This record gives sequence, C-alpha cells and structure tokens, in this order.
Amino acid sequence: TVDAAGGFLVENLKPGEYRLSALGTREDSSRFSSRPAQVTMPASGTVEVTLEVDLSNAPAPGSERP
Repeated sequence: TVDAAGGFLVENLKPGEYRLSALGTREDSSRFSSRPAQVTMPASGTVEVTLEVDLSNAPAPGSERP
C-alpha cells in the first residue's frame, strides 16, 4: 500500500539482495508496474528506494482497455 505522499514500507526482510517492483491498478481497472530496482538489504538499518512508474501509456480518461 502506498500512502498519500507515494511512500511505502516493507518490513522484516532478511539481509541480502532483492529485486523490488510495484504493481498497481488504476481506477479504470487497467494495471501498471514499476521498473524493477535492485536492492541490497544490510543486516540492520533502513534502505531508501525510489521506484519509477511510466504512466505515459495510461488510457485516456473515460476510455476502457480490453
């Protein structure tokens, strides 16, 4: 879940390498995804990650996708 500012939190990950991406659904039920980000989780601490979502192919308002 993403908050109003676009932030999210993933907790309790074990240290290691992760490939993180986000999937979502627009109000018109069409889906979108982010570009994957490679993340290294240390034994302790916090890692800040920015995910990029390309919405340039978003459907026009009022249109429906098959």
